[in-house]
Amino acid sequence: MSEDNNNIRIASFEVLKNLSEFGQVIFSAHYDQDESTGNPRLGWIKIGLIVDLSSLISPEVETSAVQLKHRWNDSWLTIQASQHDIGFITDQIDAVRANIKGKLADLN
Repeated sequence: MSEDNNNIRIASFEVLKNLSEFGQVIFSAHYDQDESTGNPRLGWIKIGLIVDLSSLISPEVETSAVQLKHRWNDSWLTIQASQHDIGFITDQIDAVRANIKGKLADLN
């Protein structure tokens, strides 16, 4: 069981790291209007990795990561100009983080 917990911890930290990097992409796109560091392709790469790794953590984390992917899918075209969309996505990033922290707190 400790190996499973270790794998969950490693995947959790990687997802948390990628959530931060994804946040940087969306903030660069929205607030800085930087087409290089705020490139939507970078966002898609981060989201793909987040969803893939989330399945190694828990069903709840995976569900919230998939919801984040859906929100990104709905918002990536308008993220530069829409305050609503940036809030929409950051709220879901926070939900994924909360689910990860909950899972980590439950580990022995």
